[in-house]
Amino acid sequence: MAENGPSYDYTCTLSQETQILAEKELNEDPSTRMLEIKHFRDRLLRYPGLHPKTDPLFLLQFLRVRKFDQERAFEMIVNYYKMKRDHPDIFAGLKPSDMKHVYRHNVLEVPYPFRDRQGRMVCFMYPARVDLSMYTADDVIKCFFMDNWKALQSEETQVRGNTVVIDFEGYSLTHFLSDAPFRYKLAKLWEDRIPNRTKAILMVNESKFMDLLMDFFSQVLKVKQVKRIRRIGRDWAQLHEVIDPAHLPEEYGGTLPDTMDSIGQKWIADLLQCDREMEEEGRYGFVHFTLPPQSRDKTQQDAITHMAGTFRKLSQQ
Repeated sequence: MAENGPSYDYTCTLSQETQILAEKELNEDPSTRMLEIKHFRDRLLRYPGLHPKTDPLFLLQFLRVRKFDQERAFEMIVNYYKMKRDHPDIFAGLKPSDMKHVYRHNVLEVPYPFRDRQGRMVCFMYPARVDLSMYTADDVIKCFFMDNWKALQSEETQVRGNTVVIDFEGYSLTHFLSDAPFRYKLAKLWEDRIPNRTKAILMVNESKFMDLLMDFFSQVLKVKQVKRIRRIGRDWAQLHEVIDPAHLPEEYGGTLPDTMDSIGQKWIADLLQCDREMEEEGRYGFVHFTLPPQSRDKTQQDAITHMAGTFRKLSQQ
């Protein structure tokens, strides 16, 4: 279904199977999808001082992650823009090409285009490779943000979510102590702001410091996310229950001839071509957040307080 008009061209790219999943899990109704987007967009455009991005693919990220609950989606997208406003040192002027020095350390790798058995995007994280003597914690957060931005250009990923494999090979107590501020900052920035759906967290090559890490996760992650953590160690059969070994290199018991470092290069190469798109993304956000008292009529005040009527799923009204 496509709708004409500026910033409103949209054709759904979901497979039939994923569309059925979206209806079942996310309350997404193809017959009312554009009405939901329009309602969301119109309310967002009334928010004081905000110049939001309003194309359907972007807005759907927030509607889907909040299961088309308009109120919760609206709260999240405002938090997203507040995050960008409050941390210009991280989010202003982002360009993948400026982060080549971080990407070459392969802290995060995506075995693109392979997905897990549930059709979820897969990414591998390597905490031991974070070297804050070579770049800053903010640089790593910038890369994670841009990786997430690229991932969510796929509607399949918006609906099906992602599986994160955290490989702790070589992770030491020194790493644990040195990257603690980075871990906390990333967790707090991401919570209720970034519209990704992490459906599984798989820990492999676990170190002897896993109990400390589990304490950290239990403090900063929501209970439902902690419950999605699965400790695999080196039991590749468990990993293969989630990811087909035909989509994994030999280092994870798979059959691909290349290493994960080699497989992940396509994702990084594609991302490094996205400078123009990221610069466009940076055009949106808060311009002037404070309204003079005389301009705060009822409509504007409703937008400020997020209480403009009942903004739940439209089809439920």
